[in-house]
Amino acid sequence: MYRKHEILYSELEKLPNCKRIVEIGTQPFAPTDELYEGYGMSTINLGKWANRIGADFHSIDIEPSHIENSTKICADAGVTGNFWVDDGSAWLKRWDKNLKIDFLYLDNASDPKYTLEQFQLAEPLMSEESIIVLDDSHSDEWGFFSKATTTIPYAQSKGYVVALMPAYNNSIMAIIKKKWDPVLDKRFYPCQ
Repeated sequence: MYRKHEILYSELEKLPNCKRIVEIGTQPFAPTDELYEGYGMSTINLGKWANRIGADFHSIDIEPSHIENSTKICADAGVTGNFWVDDGSAWLKRWDKNLKIDFLYLDNASDPKYTLEQFQLAEPLMSEESIIVLDDSHSDEWGFFSKATTTIPYAQSKGYVVALMPAYNNSIMAIIKKKWDPVLDKRFYPCQ
């Protein structure tokens, strides 16, 4: 298992009453594609976790072929969930505000402004103990800026606690919470 998925599981373990897991940006490739080994595996791992604990699982992506692939990959692995071809922001706008999201994984937008938009749309939809994870919260070798460059300062200005965790291949995941538990979160160090 990749460190990235170990981090996701360790965060999900902190949500004993998790009812809803939402992923925006689904698994685009089959896990057997050597070029992308380990890449995009969050969908199947989040889906397995949701199925294990009886939570609803939703995966959203604007690219139909990504949803087609992830639906097949999950079905082949016995993972059930709801797979939506949709724009992440549009989907969040339609979500029933009475059905709180416990775990949100944002991994679809390369544009930091779009990631911030999705974060802001999700804020009123999140449960009190919720966790939001932003994948690829770093600059990569091609010089692209992090998806999280606008979201992290915004979240901190709103009182959220943010921790940056090394995930894989110089990748960083940002873990954002309303409350930080010094016992449960002792492995993570909040950034200032």
